Amino acid sequence: MTAMTDDRRDSDELRDPKAYEIMKYRRMDYGYYLRTEHWKQVKLDALDRAGHKCQVCGSIERLQVHHNTYERRGQERPEDVIVLCHDCHTLFHQHGKLRGPQNGR
Repeated sequence: MTAMTDDRRDSDELRDPKAYEIMKYRRMDYGYYLRTEHWKQVKLDALDRAGHKCQVCGSIERLQVHHNTYERRGQERPEDVIVLCHDCHTLFHQHGKLRGPQNGR
C-alpha cells in the first residue's frame, strides 16, 4: 500500500466518527484499550453470553475475557472473545492452547 493510499484511508476515517473511533482503539496501547468503556461493554456482553462461567471448565471464580483474535479490536464479534477463569487463562498462555476436562485438566 502506498503512502498516498494510507493518507487517503486515514483522512476517510477521520470524517467518519465510527471509523475514527475504531482506528483510535486499534492504535492505542492495549492496556489503555482494556480500560475503555467500549471494552468494558464487550467484556460484560461476553460474560452475559457465557452465563458468567468459564467456557472451558465452568468455574465462576476469577473470570477474565480473553481475545481469540485482535483482528477486529474496537469492533469485536462475539466469537472474537472467550470467558475463562484465571486458571484456564493461565494454562492457555503457558501452553498456547485451551485444555479442558477431555484433555486432562
